[in-house]
Amino acid sequence: MEDVNGFRHSAFNTAVRDWNHSLYPFPLFMYKYKCLSDPYSALTLDYRQPLYSISLPSSTTIKQKGTFNCTVIWTEYYIGDIDAFEDKDFNWITPYQNGRFVPYQKQLLLFRERGREVNEGDVISAKASLDE
Repeated sequence: MEDVNGFRHSAFNTAVRDWNHSLYPFPLFMYKYKCLSDPYSALTLDYRQPLYSISLPSSTTIKQKGTFNCTVIWTEYYIGDIDAFEDKDFNWITPYQNGRFVPYQKQLLLFRERGREVNEGDVISAKASLDE
């Protein structure tokens, strides 16, 4: 990423090749950020079933103008009765609550090499993969 909280990362980018292809586990609350889109489910896994290689295309619509320079990935666990699925807050363990990330949990951050200016209504395409 070029600029984070006013700091240029050019030297870091030069020193570390392909750094933007790695997922960094980091507590997002430590960064100054704004969400440009609503959260969405990129991949749903049922651990009661065997896991295979999965690759699913998806997309999200930008809700406000800004610079898109990082994708945030996190895991939510459903701990309720799976046979009587209820999408209630008390049935989930999630680091994303009330529109913010809780400070004690880490998220996976995937940084873009260069920020991309986006406008409300733009669509960002993505692909979620589980294969290695």
